[in-house]
Amino acid sequence: MKTVAFRVDASERIGLGHVMRCLALADALKGRGARTVFVVAAMPEPMVAALHAKGHEVIWLKRLEAAGRGDPRAEFDLDAQRSDAVRTQRVLEPLAPLDWLVVDHYRLGVAWERAAAGVARRIAVIDDHAQRRHDCDLLVDQNVAAAWAQYDGLLPARALRLVGPRFALLRHEFARAQAPRVRQDVRTVLIAFGGADPTCETEKALRGVAAAGLPHLAADVVVRADNPKLKAIRALAGRIGSAQVHVDTARMHELIERADLAIGGAGVSALERCALGLPSLLIAVADNQRPVASALGDRGAAIYLGTAKEVNEATIARAISGLASMPHLLQRLSACAAETCDGCGARRVASRMLALEVRLRPAVAADRDRVLEWRNHQMVRRFSLNTRPIDPDRHAEWFAQRLNDPAGALLIAEDARGPVGVLRYDVRGDVARVSVYVVPGRQGEGLGAVLLHAGHRWLAENRPTLRAVDADILVENAASRVAFAEAGYSPQQLTLRHKLST
Repeated sequence: MKTVAFRVDASERIGLGHVMRCLALADALKGRGARTVFVVAAMPEPMVAALHAKGHEVIWLKRLEAAGRGDPRAEFDLDAQRSDAVRTQRVLEPLAPLDWLVVDHYRLGVAWERAAAGVARRIAVIDDHAQRRHDCDLLVDQNVAAAWAQYDGLLPARALRLVGPRFALLRHEFARAQAPRVRQDVRTVLIAFGGADPTCETEKALRGVAAAGLPHLAADVVVRADNPKLKAIRALAGRIGSAQVHVDTARMHELIERADLAIGGAGVSALERCALGLPSLLIAVADNQRPVASALGDRGAAIYLGTAKEVNEATIARAISGLASMPHLLQRLSACAAETCDGCGARRVASRMLALEVRLRPAVAADRDRVLEWRNHQMVRRFSLNTRPIDPDRHAEWFAQRLNDPAGALLIAEDARGPVGVLRYDVRGDVARVSVYVVPGRQGEGLGAVLLHAGHRWLAENRPTLRAVDADILVENAASRVAFAEAGYSPQQLTLRHKLST
C-alpha cells in the first residue's frame, strides 16, 4: 500500500482552497488503494471532521508562533520553515518512508521541502503563482493562466510539471464522462462567492438579479454559516421572492448543474463551474483572482466584470439582461467553459504520482522481437517520424548495433503491470536526443511524461555529464507535445517543410 502525506493548513485568513484541492487529490489516491494522512497546524473543526469522514487520517502539529502574523501568502523565514519541516518529519516517522509528501502551503517553500525530504521518497508541490523556487519531484499548478515555461529555472530538472486546468484538483462529483448540458436561456442564476465574503458580493449580486428586470428569473444563493451578513442575505432574498438561500450546502454540483448562469469569484469554484459547463459572470474578490478571471474571459469561458471595487449591481444587471437577450453567446460561453476543464484532474495527478514507480532497464537480446512488434504496431507508427513498418532483418541488424553502442542507450520501461514503453537515447558530446513511445495497450494513461521523467533520472545516474536532451516530434502529435511539456521540454527551433509534387 502506498502512503501519501499532505502538509496543508486552513483558516479564515488562509482560506479553504488549499485543503479542498488536497482533499480532492487524497480522495483520488485513496480510491487507488493509498493510505492518506493530513498533517495540519491550523484547520477548522468541520473541515477536520470532513477529512475523517472520507477516511483520511489527521495529525496535528503545534502551530508556529509566527503562523498567525504577516501576509498569508509570504513564506516563513528559513528557521521557521526548517522548524516546521523537522516537526513534520517527527510526527511522520512511524510511517516512514512515505511514498509521497505533498505540500500545499504558501508559507512553506524550498527550504521546507529540502528539510522535510528525508521522510519521503518523493516530494510533490501544489502551487499557483509561479514566483518561487521548489525542490520537488512533481509540481501541480491548476491555474487557468499557468504555463509550463513559467517554471523554467524554478524547478529541478527531475520535476514533472502538471500545469493548467487539465490538472485541476476538483472533487469527484465534478468529474464528467461526457459533455455537460449547454445553456441556452437564463432562467436560474447561481450566486456563490465562498468564504466569509468580506466585500459583500453576495448582496450586490442579489440586487443585480433583482435589477435585471426579468420576471421569470430565479436565484440559488450559496453562503457559509459563518458569513456575518447571513441574516441580511436571507432578508434580501426574501424580498426578491424568487431567491433561495443554501447554507453550507453539500449539493453544490447539483446547484451548478441546474443553473444557467453563475455569479461568483475566480477561485477553485470557477473551475468547478467550467467542469459542468456553467457560464459565469466573474468578480475578482482578491488580487490573485484577477489573472484567473482574465484568462477565463480570454478563453470565452466566462465574462470578467472586474474587481469587487469596480463592479456594482447595475453592472451585474446589464450583464444578466444582455446574456438573456443573446442565447448564442450564452451557448458559446457554456461550450468554452466545458472545454476549459473536465473535472478529471485529480484522477490524472493521482495516476501520474502512482505511475512514477516506472523502472528502466537496458534492453537485452531477448527483447528484440517484442520491440519490433511494438514499433510496428499501427498506434506507434502513426506518430513516428518514420511511419513505415520496419523490416525484421533490418530491425535485427539495428537492434544488435544498439545493444553494442556505448554512446547510446536503449531502455525498456516496466511497472507492476508489465512493459510500459521504450526510450532510446543517442548521445553526441554533452547532448542526447531522445526517442520514446508507449507500448500498445498502455496508451491513454498519461505515461509519456512519466517515461521521460524516468529517463531523466536514469541519465542523471548513468550519464551525469550530459547538459541537455533534444527531441523531434510531429506537429500533429498533440499527446507528445503535452507529454514533453509536462516533462520540462521547451521549443528551441522550428522546422518547416514544403512538400514538392512528384
